[in-house]
Amino acid sequence: MFPRDTQRKSAYESLRRELIHGRLPAGSRLTETECASRLGVHRSAIRETLALLSHEGLLERGRRGGYFVPILDHENLIEIYHARTAMEVGAVRLLEYAKYNEDDLKKLEGLCDAMQQACESGLDLATDEADKKFHEKLVELTGNRIMITIYTHSPFPLFSSDILTPEKRAAAVSQTVSEHREIVSLIRKRCFADAIKLLEKHLDVWRTPTTFF
Repeated sequence: MFPRDTQRKSAYESLRRELIHGRLPAGSRLTETECASRLGVHRSAIRETLALLSHEGLLERGRRGGYFVPILDHENLIEIYHARTAMEVGAVRLLEYAKYNEDDLKKLEGLCDAMQQACESGLDLATDEADKKFHEKLVELTGNRIMITIYTHSPFPLFSSDILTPEKRAAAVSQTVSEHREIVSLIRKRCFADAIKLLEKHLDVWRTPTTFF
């Protein structure tokens, strides 16, 4: 068996990933018994994990107790759009003074490749993870530890893979990868104003999510 702290870390990382990637039905209740059995950890580890995820905003407490997967409405999506836009656009503005290098930009391009390849292989979770890591890496380029910590711990969910048909998903991923690559190209050319405009357009899907449906 895993040591207690390792179990808690494993449970936290697994449930957080499922919530961010939309793998748990919105509105569903998470119980200690079911989660502990599914993840192979002690209930005490799940108990602490659920409380932490609730504190982060990835779970909601029910009126009569218990933890539930949030149901995102239009207002939630608008808040996500504004929060992500403010943080990521701010990050690109800081890049004018940051100490990133060509290897950092190649890592961003590598995540574009990984996202495209995962989509072509039908690996939805890996596709979404590469997308998430691209945006995290974009913020990491600033070298601003406070911004990086705030961004990586923010409860920014991704759209569930299940809401798109395979054809629409492939088209959405292709568009996303293309925009990612162009953002990297603009940063390489130090055309930060143009990179910001494209990034704002790229993130606009959170304001108008029906674009992909």
